[in-house]
Amino acid sequence: MQSLNDLNNDMNSNIIIVLFWVNQFMSLSNTEVLTISTKGCTIPSFANNEKTIIALNESKINFSCPSFRRLIDANKTHIWVIKDAFEEFNIWNENSFYCCYRSFSAINNISNIVYKDCRQFSKIIKAEDDFVRIQCYYEDDRVFEDFFLFHIEDATKQHALIDKNLFNVIIIGLESVSRMNFHRTMRLTSKYLEDHGAVEFFGYNKVGDNSFPNLFPVLTGKSFKYLKRKLRNEFEQWNFIWDDYKKAGFNTAMGSDSIAGLLGSYEYNWEKIPTDNYLQPFMFEARHMFHDKQYNYHKCLGDKLLYKILLDYISDITIKLKSVRLFGLFWEESISHDDLKLPHIMDEDYLNLMKKIEFIGSLRNTVIIFFSDHGKRWGKFVETKQGRLEERLPLLTIMLPETFKRRYTLAFKNLQQNSRGLTTPFDFHETLLDLLNITKLENHVIRERMSVSNQNDKVSSLFLPISSRRTCKDVGILQHWCSCYNGRSLRTDSKDSILAGQYMISHINNLLKSYHQCKKLRLKKILSANVEKHTNEEIFRVIVKSSPGSGIFESTMYRVQQQWIISDIITRLSLYRNESSCVNNEIIKMYCLCK
Repeated sequence: MQSLNDLNNDMNSNIIIVLFWVNQFMSLSNTEVLTISTKGCTIPSFANNEKTIIALNESKINFSCPSFRRLIDANKTHIWVIKDAFEEFNIWNENSFYCCYRSFSAINNISNIVYKDCRQFSKIIKAEDDFVRIQCYYEDDRVFEDFFLFHIEDATKQHALIDKNLFNVIIIGLESVSRMNFHRTMRLTSKYLEDHGAVEFFGYNKVGDNSFPNLFPVLTGKSFKYLKRKLRNEFEQWNFIWDDYKKAGFNTAMGSDSIAGLLGSYEYNWEKIPTDNYLQPFMFEARHMFHDKQYNYHKCLGDKLLYKILLDYISDITIKLKSVRLFGLFWEESISHDDLKLPHIMDEDYLNLMKKIEFIGSLRNTVIIFFSDHGKRWGKFVETKQGRLEERLPLLTIMLPETFKRRYTLAFKNLQQNSRGLTTPFDFHETLLDLLNITKLENHVIRERMSVSNQNDKVSSLFLPISSRRTCKDVGILQHWCSCYNGRSLRTDSKDSILAGQYMISHINNLLKSYHQCKKLRLKKILSANVEKHTNEEIFRVIVKSSPGSGIFESTMYRVQQQWIISDIITRLSLYRNESSCVNNEIIKMYCLCK
């Protein structure tokens, strides 16, 4: 989970981009290819064979976990000692060696992890618990430690299902993955979804900067700002989508391959475990294996890739709960969070997960959704025009069972039509609610809903037609985050470009005024600029580089009667690592270069 504060350890340069998105959209030439082309929104298209993309991806990187001396191994039912490894661990007397099997679980909430008593073994032991910590000792000195995840067949919680016609819903999230980057890096998985008729949303537009503003609308139907303002820290009053599914009789499951979980500190402040099946107690305790226990984005647990642990969890949960209705929400960020190209190492494993779900027959009654919070938010790629657009257009792909398509033909037709319109995380939430009340998707009911619905509604289920006149303003997307194509290019040395850049740097310096430990910034270079002119205002999109350092920031700026106004925040697209370590404010960290 990425917050501005989290970026502290990730930033290594001081680049600033200021982006000023326009309100209306200008007409394009007939020869220009478009991703979205409606009366309300036009989004340009980029090919994955563009020179910029080829240059950024020509050196595809790989990753493997560091070598890990293993003394213990396991399968799905047992844990055993590898005696051939004794010499490597300087174990010479078997009588002085033993291992301790301790299971653990979260009681009420994730902050209350409770361990059972040690069960000693020196050869092999049967796994009887889901979460297990193994510590081995020789002459009373600990010589080995590891964590193991099992799925013990137990009495599955039974909920009274309100409608036997409801479908399972499995939501698979990938951190910081744009729709286009999903196709570039996970071609096998995207091809599988395409071959199975999945509907891909080309105009799915993020509504805020980082993960929280884009996840909370999906999970609650409310904006992140609203929840913080109205409910503050009263987390138990926040109704999440899994609560709705639980009330409908679903067994619920959730998990992330990150210590931070899906929602970071908000998740760890819940008084009760949110779902029937919950991976995070395991991940929370596994942090003891990491040298840096505060860093959230570890890739490995010993010699095991964390995303593979998550995929095994999804696979086993799907099998375990095959006889009941399942709502599952699973979030990967260990691989995709840090590197634009690295998701390719997960591709075959995600494909195999889909094939496993198909093999056990669950595709017949399961809705599978792949989605992300946003695209890559910093780095060289975001300095390109395509990168900045992709950052605002995350992945959303919905795969429906054939039985759904045959029975709910009009709802499915609307879903397909909406794939080429402007959509938001709020629409995604409404769609999940519709899947809970399946009678609302019957053809005659859809017709009734279409006859009374306002196609200009700010929020709409994707099973209802969305107006072709819909604009970012209609759905509450601030111009800074709007992907709809607008404006004409300006020369970077033009008077207006320079004035806009100077005002942006001046605005940043005003924010830094009370932080004397931060250096004052200067405008170093205008990287690009666009403008759209209206009767009473001009809306600029500008990219600048600052000094000292070489920072890149983005924002949206209006000029009204020669007065400049910044829209929303000025965001940073470049890495800063420890260069802002002298301040704690998460907003100021984006701008501060410590003296």
